Amino acid sequence: MGYDREFVKKLTDELFDRYKRPYIYENEYRVFFGSKGFSPEEAEDIVFEAFKFGFIVMGIDVVSKDKYVVCIWRPEDVEE
Repeated sequence: MGYDREFVKKLTDELFDRYKRPYIYENEYRVFFGSKGFSPEEAEDIVFEAFKFGFIVMGIDVVSKDKYVVCIWRPEDVEE
């Protein structure tokens, strides 16, 4: 399923405005999109659309020795 570019941009901006941090973890964006009425599958679709449009970058962060989580960030918020 594809979402409109402007719709995805608006949701992405709202997500980062909500958490006010450069990095957002998977559980956080799932909660945010769930509060907007989206299912977990729809949340993933929106995140992948945001990635496809270049609004975010996706990666994996190590949170403990054996635990990894998906993490997203805006390319302009992080210095390479």
